[in-house]
Amino acid sequence: MIKRAFSHFCQGFRADDAADWVATFHWVVDGAGSWTVAFDHGTCAVREGLSGAPTCTITTSAATLASIFSGELDSTAAFMSGAAVADNLHELMQLAAVLDFDAIREAVGGKAAAPIQQGTWETVGSFPITQGAVHAYTRATSDPNPAYYGATALAPPMFHVRFLVDAFFAMAGRLRIDLSRFYHAGHSADFHRSMRVGDTVEVRVKLDEIVQKDTGKLYHFAFEERVGEHLTVSGRSSFFLKERGEVGASRPTPNREDPDYISMQMVDSDQAERYAAASGDHNPLHLNPAAAIAAGLNGVILHGLCTLAFAQRDLIDETMTRDPRRMAHLSARFAAPVYPGQTLKLHFWYEAGKELSFETRSWDDTQRVLQDGLVRLH
Repeated sequence: MIKRAFSHFCQGFRADDAADWVATFHWVVDGAGSWTVAFDHGTCAVREGLSGAPTCTITTSAATLASIFSGELDSTAAFMSGAAVADNLHELMQLAAVLDFDAIREAVGGKAAAPIQQGTWETVGSFPITQGAVHAYTRATSDPNPAYYGATALAPPMFHVRFLVDAFFAMAGRLRIDLSRFYHAGHSADFHRSMRVGDTVEVRVKLDEIVQKDTGKLYHFAFEERVGEHLTVSGRSSFFLKERGEVGASRPTPNREDPDYISMQMVDSDQAERYAAASGDHNPLHLNPAAAIAAGLNGVILHGLCTLAFAQRDLIDETMTRDPRRMAHLSARFAAPVYPGQTLKLHFWYEAGKELSFETRSWDDTQRVLQDGLVRLH
């Protein structure tokens, strides 16, 4: 399959989209050898073995690449999950822009990716909740809550995102989105029933809405997760595709003062690596300094969902007597990047009824990293 796919590789090349692009890709495939794919001013050439100086090296396994070429695995999801690794994100995104993987799949008898129908639910799959996965997540988010340990262990409310990452990236790949310009903008979740170790979760997602903004497009994805007949969590996650302008910080608004509580949050130097391993989100912006800098950042950034999990942790500890079952809703906008080694401050305020508002700021109060935060309690 692998050798046959590379022999048809250039059938998927869209020369008109490549213009004057010159690049050399080294593909190192564990269990199936290596190949060089070179692009030069609208031409494509493939040769077995490694030759020339690569502008990007891609490493993966024969099983992963066979799944991509057969259509069983989306190529974007493969890279974002860490099953395939590229050392130059910019070149990888350029490759995605000029290569039609569906044409290669069809040439080798694979299955083309189905187009996304906005508003139509898609089943992602079934996922067991294991003690090991829960513990990895709590370590990644520095959360020692005893409710997540023992014979009746619960999963943290934010653990639900573990089952969504691959689905969101696969949808982005099918929409041909340049992931070097695709940023998580916010997340909102309603918790209907706690998930426990031993549960099996059924997940479905849909592209809910696309909204044009001044500097790009906002993509809203809806999700639902069930255990048996019971809806456990539902909500919406939003991503921004930057089409122009700089990587934005939070919009300037007056600070709300006199919080009811302030919690200090330390971001460890290896927090992004731990969260990537526990969540399955291996986006190079979180792990590869060169890729992050090329995207206009100062270095690798922490996952927005990890920052939101920090807020979840402290809010449960301080307002819910450490009982995660009391959390009914959690949402926030990801307003600015967080870098490993930073110290953050969570501010929250009690509102009417069972609601709290919150935001997470930089240590010196000059920047909000989580904004418009809202929590409701059961």
